[in-house]
Amino acid sequence: MTNKELLKITKPLTVLYVEDDEIVAKNMQKILSKFFDTIVYCHNGEEGLEKFLINTIDIIISDINMPILSGISMIKEIKKRDKNIPTILITAHQELNYYENAMELHVDAYIAKPINIEKLIEKIREISINIVSNKTHEIKYDALTNANQKLLDISYKVTSQKDFTKILETILLGAKELSNSDGGTLYLYNEKENTLEFKIATNDTLKIHNNKIDWKPLNIYNKDNSLNQKNVAVVSAIKDQLINIEDVYKSDKFDFSGAKAFDKDKNYKTQSMLVLPMKNKDNQLIGVIQLINKQEDGKTSVFTHEDESLIKAMASLATMIIENNQLVLDLEALLYGLINSVNKALSEKSKYTKQHNDNVAILTNIIATGINKNQTIFPEVHYTDLEMEELRLSAMLHDIGKITTPIHIMDKATKLETIYDRIETIQLRFELAKKDIEIEFLHNTINKETKNKKISELDNDFILIKTLNNGEYFAKDEEYQRIEQIAKNSNFTLLTEDELYNLSTRKGTLTAEDREIINNHVVVSYEMIKELPFPKKFKNVPKIAASHHKTIDGGGYAAKEIKDLELTLKDKILVIADIFEALSSKDRPYKEPNSLSQIFKIFTFLIKDNKIDKNLVQMFFEDGLYIEYAKEHFEASQIVEIKEDIKKFFISN
Repeated sequence: MTNKELLKITKPLTVLYVEDDEIVAKNMQKILSKFFDTIVYCHNGEEGLEKFLINTIDIIISDINMPILSGISMIKEIKKRDKNIPTILITAHQELNYYENAMELHVDAYIAKPINIEKLIEKIREISINIVSNKTHEIKYDALTNANQKLLDISYKVTSQKDFTKILETILLGAKELSNSDGGTLYLYNEKENTLEFKIATNDTLKIHNNKIDWKPLNIYNKDNSLNQKNVAVVSAIKDQLINIEDVYKSDKFDFSGAKAFDKDKNYKTQSMLVLPMKNKDNQLIGVIQLINKQEDGKTSVFTHEDESLIKAMASLATMIIENNQLVLDLEALLYGLINSVNKALSEKSKYTKQHNDNVAILTNIIATGINKNQTIFPEVHYTDLEMEELRLSAMLHDIGKITTPIHIMDKATKLETIYDRIETIQLRFELAKKDIEIEFLHNTINKETKNKKISELDNDFILIKTLNNGEYFAKDEEYQRIEQIAKNSNFTLLTEDELYNLSTRKGTLTAEDREIINNHVVVSYEMIKELPFPKKFKNVPKIAASHHKTIDGGGYAAKEIKDLELTLKDKILVIADIFEALSSKDRPYKEPNSLSQIFKIFTFLIKDNKIDKNLVQMFFEDGLYIEYAKEHFEASQIVEIKEDIKKFFISN
């Protein structure tokens, strides 16, 4: 090392020089000043310790024997604060104990008086080189530590994002920050089209930050199926190569006509460029990060090896996050695909049931949106987009268990219906019975008056049976007694025991056994839905969907696991939506749709019987939410003005 090179190292350093002999000190300072611009001189160890504490010292050169505080004692105190401070001890004494003390303190040099200047200079050279080397390592270590911290901060920012576009933005901005680039672009690979699609572009100088790019995607292959080797991003992606270009205008390896055209249009100059692919653990292409114009001291410079290492780490992180996000999207797509498939199967079995699910989903959205807007009954409730989707999924799935319900029970339009309406079979029996009476008359077994009377009785009995077959007809006790007599007719078998049992159903078309089978759909729904791979954000869907036949008084029916659980507001929303749709539906084969006035009347009965939530129903009707649905889904004949005073009812009840 030349003297000039040595001085370049030593001149910026600060020396603490401690010596009680002023003549020796004066001569020594002349020598030291040739190497160091800053010399802090002290007369004794106590003063030296004080000066060390208030100055930034790089090297200590000290005598040992001094008044007040010796050099050894001073060094001991200083080493407690900075054990690595380089130290040279100078002494006129050669006793062994001085050497031992110096060794214990890890002194760098022990020089005897009279001072050997060459030896002193050599020790100064060694110590100074070590100081600079250590500082260089510290700077690199600090830079790496800062970079790692930045990488961790970026990782946290990325992983805390939910929106995929925001994730991509954070990745690109993070890579730009790590490399101190002026701008950059992020591409994602479109496997279906075999292209790299622009997703995000940013540039500080041009004040560009665009996540809605309509630039043409980059084709991996040319029209003749040859690899597009002129595009730097494509080559980086396909060849799995990090490409570091010092100056795009001096590079003839790639086609930078697009970048140059951009520069001309924006009055910009693209110079340095760093391009690297994002690939997963299976070496599958995810995308490409492209950074431009590294900034250093306000000027564009070349990307360094350190930049390459950091951006590689950033690319690995980005790949993992993008792939995980895509995995979540794929799983959700699979989940929604399963839901749609089951609903399609349900639609093939019973179109009105599928339509019911769709309509209930519409109603739940109307009610939940109404709650978000309502400032009186539910002022503190506000559903997020995720919660709205949770409700929609619950509505779409709430009757999914009906896929196991026999169609003749699910769509039982009349009391006698099984796989067909048995009224026709009964009618045939009655016609045969009438034929037998005609034969009796022809054989002169009975007279005409008797014949006409018997046939008239049969006609009346069949009319009664046909009337009772309608589930909406409320029969009298004597009418039920009459069909029992018809079934017991000793002359003709007009009704079987099962037909009599079904006709004896007092309300609707379903027998108790039919009703049990129908009710079981909520149990089947729950068992089916809970097996679906819902993400945590939709973990309550099975419970919400399968609680739609529960009542607030603890009644109703549901799967055992959720039967005794208290109804939440979300559960109650689905209950109201399900009831309102069922009452208003115009495509049910077993009943006519109710009018608005009739529906409100039924709701008032349910409230009085403590079956449904009064506050929710109050908001639904008082805020006019029912009208929003009725306008789109009711027949004109159903939109009958509600006769009862809505506000008055809720005040009085």
